Formats: sequence, structure tokens, C-alpha cells
Amino acid sequence: MPTRLPSSNGATGAPLVREVHRIRAGDPYAPDGPPADLIVQLHGADAIEHPELGAVGPIVTARTGGHTTNGFAFVVGPGIAPGPRGTFAVCDLSATILELLGAHPSTPLDGRPFLSSDVHT
Repeated sequence: MPTRLPSSNGATGAPLVREVHRIRAGDPYAPDGPPADLIVQLHGADAIEHPELGAVGPIVTARTGGHTTNGFAFVVGPGIAPGPRGTFAVCDLSATILELLGAHPSTPLDGRPFLSSDVHT
């Protein structure tokens, strides 16, 4: 895995990623392993400039573990109408992806697909 990724500091243009540690390289599925697959160390920035995706930010870099329950899914493809879909639980994302792939889970899922009425194959 490269130690430098193509994203840069949105304000200065300097590289954003300082180092990438692949901490589960030996066995990424080991049940007793660490919870993360990768640790990405960043140089400080409040916005990211990606060569293909454009500007992302501002982001919080002053603390670790700055997770929230808020997120978003950007889904594009044939038969998917553009526009917001409202608020959904994170478990709905896996159900939506499986539906888009035409796959059926082997056990029931907690979530429900949020694009069901939009997908036309």
C-alpha cells in the first residue's frame, strides 16, 4: 500500500497523508485482532483536495475518534433517480447495496433498502 495518497491539504496543496499503517496485514479477519484495518496519519488540514473528487471539508482534525451518528451515502448508477432520500439508519446501507447488486442475504438483515422505489433494471 502506498504511504502517500493523492489527496492534498485544501489550503496549502501540501500532501495530506503522512503515513499509512496496515495493522491487520497478517489476518484481517482475525476475531481477536484490533478493530481497525488501517491507521492513517495525517498532516493537519481543515479541508482535503482530491484530484478526482474535488474539495472535501472542512473536517475536524484536532481530536481522534470524532465520529458522529450523522453520515451520508452518495449513490449513482443506472435507474437511480438523483436527489435526497431523507434520513436512514446505517444498517439500511448494507440492505441497499445488496439490493443494488441483486444479491439476497443468507440471513435476515436489520435494515431496509432506501432506494427500492428508484431502482429500475
